[in-house]
Amino acid sequence: VDADLPMDALCAGYEAHHWESTSNCLHACGMLWAFGVLALMLLRQKRWPMLALVPPCWYLFAWTGHFVYQADVPAVFTYGTTLRGWSLGEWCSIKAFAAGRTVSAREDLLLTFACAVATYLGHRASA
Repeated sequence: VDADLPMDALCAGYEAHHWESTSNCLHACGMLWAFGVLALMLLRQKRWPMLALVPPCWYLFAWTGHFVYQADVPAVFTYGTTLRGWSLGEWCSIKAFAAGRTVSAREDLLLTFACAVATYLGHRASA
């Protein structure tokens, strides 16, 4: 995916790079966690250090999906080499998630939910 492509072409390239359902479930789970951390940070004022948790929440799940399930290199390493490419690529991922294109099958939705709950329970148990 070329970082200098127009946004529509970049989004199409991003979505073409995300074809494996378990990997997509992990992407969605990471996004849910990242958005959850952001929401908690905003609701509980003066929690700015929590902002440091957003990238690991987002990327560790997504990269696990790429390296383990798709057996490829994350697209962010190609289009994300510029600030424009990275920000548009991440916007494409949010847009695809919100439109239901990242995870849409019932079993994938259940897997995403199970991943998020298991991560939460694991975090609670270790706290």
